[in-house]
Amino acid sequence: MKKSILRNLVVVALLLGLLFAAMPTQQAQAADLTITSLTEFEAFRDAVNAGDNFAGSTVTLATDIDLTGVAWVPIGTSSKTFAGIFDGGNHTISNVTVDTPNVDQVGLFGATNGTIKDLNLNNVYIAGNQFVGGLVGYAYPNPTITNVHVTNVTVNANHWAGGLVG
Repeated sequence: MKKSILRNLVVVALLLGLLFAAMPTQQAQAADLTITSLTEFEAFRDAVNAGDNFAGSTVTLATDIDLTGVAWVPIGTSSKTFAGIFDGGNHTISNVTVDTPNVDQVGLFGATNGTIKDLNLNNVYIAGNQFVGGLVGYAYPNPTITNVHVTNVTVNANHWAGGLVG
């Protein structure tokens, strides 16, 4: 009798295992984001810097952003890169200031492996140590940057610097 109960339990466990294995699983969908204000832009930056890489998501800029008076902290680091799509919607982010001469990976974006497109930057001052750029300091290993324009840019760095990418 004990063998019969044990055998039935094993059969039930196997059947349940097969049933659950055959059920379709739901995978989390990456959520897209639309930015309509400086506050939302800063919240996006803070999310990336906290570890949300936005892989599989499109982040769309729906307005111009003026960073006058904001000591900008770059979006992303080497260990917390932005990996989604940032669609600037042909909007302009102006008056970007990052003044961190001893810090690596400095720009509007500190580090990215994602896509940045259709964006204008105007009046940009970036100071950092190495991997310093007006748009992005560290673009690795396979980012895509298209239709991005940077005007009135000053970049100060010790190594690996550029007006667009460091």
